[in-house]
Amino acid sequence: MHLSVSGVKSTVFQHKLGEYGACVSVKSACSTVGMPSKAVSVVSFDHKDVLPSWRVSLSHLTTQEKIAEFLQIFDHSYKGVGTMNNPLRYQMTEYDCGPTSMLNAVSYLFPRDDIPPEIIRSIMLYCLDCFGEDGGSGKCGTSCMAMMFLSNWINGYGQTGHLPISSKYLSGESVNFSQNSLLRDALGRGGAAVVRVDLEGWHYVLLTHIQGEQVYLFDPYYLAKPFDDPALQMVEDHPCEYNRIVPICCMERSERELYAFGPTENREAILLFNEQTVLMAEQTVEYMI
Repeated sequence: MHLSVSGVKSTVFQHKLGEYGACVSVKSACSTVGMPSKAVSVVSFDHKDVLPSWRVSLSHLTTQEKIAEFLQIFDHSYKGVGTMNNPLRYQMTEYDCGPTSMLNAVSYLFPRDDIPPEIIRSIMLYCLDCFGEDGGSGKCGTSCMAMMFLSNWINGYGQTGHLPISSKYLSGESVNFSQNSLLRDALGRGGAAVVRVDLEGWHYVLLTHIQGEQVYLFDPYYLAKPFDDPALQMVEDHPCEYNRIVPICCMERSERELYAFGPTENREAILLFNEQTVLMAEQTVEYMI
């Protein structure tokens, strides 16, 4: 039996249920790590149902008492994640897409009460390091070197125990959506990725989901009008997760085009995980309540 809680990632709800001793799977049998449940995709064509879905397995040994106990645990868990998702933010200037996307990644992965102010301060401190043509500080955005340094700092900060976060910096050929890529794997396991794409200039966005041949992302650059290309969808009803849906083929382009990764030598991605909710390979097997 598959269930989903609107607006709550499957791995987040799985972790919350686990705190009360209930084990569920966020995959159907024989699913591949990094891919949504094929069984649920066949039954429901709505990605809003597929992405947050998780599975409860019953058997002839499951008693009415166990079902009642699980329903009570579900109620506690649902109330416990009620404030998990914070609305993601838009950049304040033409230049701060980098720090805004990194802050959005933290907001996407963690509830507000868990986020220490130190990580916010550090993200703003290390970004906006490039000078504009007029010598103005930050007027050329954030450099790749700064993003790499920030990724390493976040990973080290997570190891101190202040926040269960980890990060990995990717560049060049490793930034792609091939079947076994680190980027696809990260999104499939409940992580997030800040990537550099072209938006009439290099621009950072946050990737949160991958479903079939579509990528769900939050672009911090606010636009009031839809794109001329119908393949690029604008979304307004998921402010805590994404505001764009972009075909993988568009992002994989090596040319400098809208939302493309561009030439291999210019590609960059920062993978981020909540270590308490990230889906590990062994968690894709079936569990019995």
